[in-house]
Amino acid sequence: MRTNPDDMTPHLALVWDYIDPGQPVIVLGTTVQGARMGLYSFQPSREGDVNRPFREITPGVVYCYERLRSGRTAGQLPLSNLNGVLLILLVDENTLLVERQGDAASTCDSVRPWRLTDGAAAYGR
Repeated sequence: MRTNPDDMTPHLALVWDYIDPGQPVIVLGTTVQGARMGLYSFQPSREGDVNRPFREITPGVVYCYERLRSGRTAGQLPLSNLNGVLLILLVDENTLLVERQGDAASTCDSVRPWRLTDGAAAYGR
């Protein structure tokens, strides 16, 4: 079976804005249930397990991403809205799990304890 190399729907990217390298951007395809395909960004935090920069994610810890920005990235790409929060777990150096939980009023604190379910999307390098 051949796949279309231009089809980004099953993919995930944790990147930085191409104009402002301090602005993290989560690029979601359609694999995360309840999340629309699009770009998501947040204000990074250097402490705790909420909104941590991608390079500080360590295996075995669940991280939560909340209060996602609206509008546009510094590079003027449109940001999508997310009802809820994103949970991310780096299982090992090659496997990442991502799941949307909660609703429009949810924060990371309101969906504790953070546990990914069988509905989490798995991504491999």
